[in-house]
Amino acid sequence: MKIHILLSLLLVTGQLMAQSSFKRNKSLFEAGFGAVYASIPHYPGSSQTNTLFVPFPTVIYRGDTYRIDEDGGARTRFFYSDKMEINLSIGGSLPVSTKDSKIRQGMPKLDTIGEVGPGFIYHFFNKRNAKGFRLSLNIPVRLAISSDLKYTKERGIVFNPLLYGFYDLNESFALIGALSAYWATKKYNSYLYDVAPQYVTPIRSAYDSKSGYVVSNLSLALLHTRGDLSIFAGSILNDASKSANKNSPLFEQKINWSHAIGFTYFFYEYL
Repeated sequence: MKIHILLSLLLVTGQLMAQSSFKRNKSLFEAGFGAVYASIPHYPGSSQTNTLFVPFPTVIYRGDTYRIDEDGGARTRFFYSDKMEINLSIGGSLPVSTKDSKIRQGMPKLDTIGEVGPGFIYHFFNKRNAKGFRLSLNIPVRLAISSDLKYTKERGIVFNPLLYGFYDLNESFALIGALSAYWATKKYNSYLYDVAPQYVTPIRSAYDSKSGYVVSNLSLALLHTRGDLSIFAGSILNDASKSANKNSPLFEQKINWSHAIGFTYFFYEYL
């Protein structure tokens, strides 16, 4: 689930990947590779986790219109200034196999979900003048679409405001913190928490999901940068205690933790 590419595999790979460039020149394009080892809950309220080792390419592109950087991942900017931007952003979540989830056994798997929609980013300090500490707010509203590469299906709308900051401890170490909340329409929540009559068992009653609050995430990570190499480690507290669907039989646990450790290495830079 999307605990998530903005605040597990995004914060701890995407945003940290880009954060490694704060000690670098602000070049137009950078490329490299990295890997992350992470433990992530299947979805908000799940008692089980996915343990993943993921190698990945790293790309930073600081074009005027198309951009992949520390401020919001991959996006298209329609309007921007030193303190704000309006963009088209993307997000996503990982698949969950019913073989790996005891409570969902016999039910359809949760496919990979891609998200796309408009977003607004506001920097509380002018980025050109900010030194040592940066604080920003990212407010995206996205359409969710699930896919297993054979079919796609629209899954509703998600709203995921994210407050994030970077604090440089010294020339080599930085702290990254983030706080996010997550709301979704009934169609999206139904994909996670519904139990149709044909999937009822003695331990799994029928359930019809509601729209509303899904989860909040509080994240903290430490980044060490030495030249082109960055090493990072982070944890995310996932709090779904106020979930609109905590009465679903698929909702097992109010509080979860995610953890990740990894590295990025940049080998190419184009000014």
